[in-house]
Amino acid sequence: MSAPCTPPQRRHLSRDKRLQVQTLHLTWHTQTEISRLLNISRRQVAYAIASERVTSRK
Repeated sequence: MSAPCTPPQRRHLSRDKRLQVQTLHLTWHTQTEISRLLNISRRQVAYAIASERVTSRK
């Protein structure tokens, strides 16, 4: 019996990664380009762009 197929687990983006995503988005990069540049999924890019706010540093 084989194990059930589960999607690979993705890590949460760090504050700095979210800031990089938003900066690249403001400079007219597409979500696909951003995901390739930062080596993250397109869904993570879309989520970081939609959140609009980056948490402040402690």
